Amino acid sequence: MNLASVIISGLSFIAVVIIGYRSIKLGQRSTKASEDSAKASEKAAKGTEESAISSSRAAEATERSVVASERAAALAAQDARVRRIEAVLDVVLGMRVVFNEMNALQQPGHPPPTPDLHSPEHLERLALIRRLEVRLVPFDNKFDETTPTRILTRSYLWSSTHLEGSIDELKKFLKEVAENDE
Repeated sequence: MNLASVIISGLSFIAVVIIGYRSIKLGQRSTKASEDSAKASEKAAKGTEESAISSSRAAEATERSVVASERAAALAAQDARVRRIEAVLDVVLGMRVVFNEMNALQQPGHPPPTPDLHSPEHLERLALIRRLEVRLVPFDNKFDETTPTRILTRSYLWSSTHLEGSIDELKKFLKEVAENDE
């Protein structure tokens, strides 16, 4: 029985060594897989962090773009308003030219000549009045019936006082709109 027990003990020892060796190898593979998994997790964390930074930068760029777009829209709106005021001023300056031409025909000591109904001068004044009325539509809340500019739309008999008052009024309004940008 001695021999049998030595053989069984030897076989048991060999089995234990083989199982131990396989366990060590399995442990080594498990450790290697854990290390690889940890490295992959670290890379994924770095990638996520970089992605978050990139997303943050993209959000900041988008915000700057929105601010720039809003600024451009505000400037375009202001420019449109300035152009509408300039269009009104152009009509008033045209009225001033017609007024000056009529006054040049005035005889000293006599009232300014009044153009005959349906005369070219009368029709020119009517066209300027209508053009001024149309150009004032966007500014109905700015020019009430008592302002020099609005008074020019109600009569063919313009005065130097109303014309100059309107020009000053429009220059002031133009300056307000231009300074509104700053």
